[in-house]
Amino acid sequence: RRPLEQSVARLDALVAERPARFDGGPPRPERDGEPLARALAARAATLVAPAPPGWRRRLNGRVAAIFPRLSALADRITVEPGLLDEARYLREAMLSYGVEPEVEVVGVEPTEAEIARARGRAQTADATILFLYDAHLYPSNRQLLDSLQSGARALAVVLMRDPYDAEYLRGGTAGVTAYGWRKCQLDAVLTRVLA
Repeated sequence: RRPLEQSVARLDALVAERPARFDGGPPRPERDGEPLARALAARAATLVAPAPPGWRRRLNGRVAAIFPRLSALADRITVEPGLLDEARYLREAMLSYGVEPEVEVVGVEPTEAEIARARGRAQTADATILFLYDAHLYPSNRQLLDSLQSGARALAVVLMRDPYDAEYLRGGTAGVTAYGWRKCQLDAVLTRVLA
């Protein structure tokens, strides 16, 4: 019984040292949280398959960006406000690299019509960037990937949820991941693909 009482006394002493932690109040972001998250994402951004020949030159032409409609998930999971308007996010993020993308937003589980539209966009672009949600979990994502690998002139794939989707990349298709799809992670992979 004595060790238990000593343990409770230690906990009470710790609580007394930092009462502000237990006072409640509205949640607020950690001051250093965003810079830390950006730094970690930048270090995590990994090229899993090299860019096709002439990739950088192709970025001077028409660039298509195919992106999942993350806003459709917002009623079930947390999606950062900056990603709720997917097309706007991509245009603003890519413009800082001098790239003005033609954005095609498709469902997280794209329909055949969305896959066909994305393929059409990729066939007319000099370079295409596919933000692949998860090809192992969703067969429609695998179909989208295969369709773009067959139809795009040059393709880079951002592996958003599952880095093991790299096994589906064909030779000549670039692959990059930052092991997630928070905004800082997507910004980090864009740096790898566009800079």
